[in-house]
Amino acid sequence: PHPLLRQGLVILDTPGLTAIGPEPVLTLNLLPNAHAVVFILAADTGVTKTDAEIWRDHIATSGLSRRGRLVALNKIDSMWDELKSAGAVEGEVQKQVTTSAGVLGLPESQIFPVSAQKALVAKVNGDAALLARSRLPELEHALARDLIPIKHELVGEACLADLRDITAGLTAIDGEASRGARPDHPRVGRDHQAHIHRAGAGERSGRS
Repeated sequence: PHPLLRQGLVILDTPGLTAIGPEPVLTLNLLPNAHAVVFILAADTGVTKTDAEIWRDHIATSGLSRRGRLVALNKIDSMWDELKSAGAVEGEVQKQVTTSAGVLGLPESQIFPVSAQKALVAKVNGDAALLARSRLPELEHALARDLIPIKHELVGEACLADLRDITAGLTAIDGEASRGARPDHPRVGRDHQAHIHRAGAGERSGRS
């Protein structure tokens, strides 16, 4: 197995949220139980309107720690152009990183441009130069360096977020119960008056 798996990393490759069918619902149901999310985008298009909406509505508000949100800008090989210098290509890739970080509200250090396809080819053929150019090792290093060591912290932060939600829910229920028990509530008011009337009648009976 991959060294990251031996270190305790468990990866769930979920269906895309834009797929047709029940698969997106499955993905959304798994989000609350995830300690981290790697949001995969296409490097050539960057953050689309749909991507931004999914991030805003389901990931940024999921209760995940900000440290547990990573973005992979995949298919950077589609931006490789032999007619351009390596510096020019890197500049275009970095522009997508900067733009994506700004749209998603993340530091650029959590945006990883990669080519998964070229990384696979490189590993199969033992091509170290192509593997380095795919930049996948940078994402793997971030997972090993950042996520696995703080796994317990991320779990703790998720538990605290759940507790805050539970506390807020109990407070809301308590508030509703308090409002429902006010004497000016029609039914409660009548019951309260009847109780006072019975108590008064009992006192008069006791004195006689």
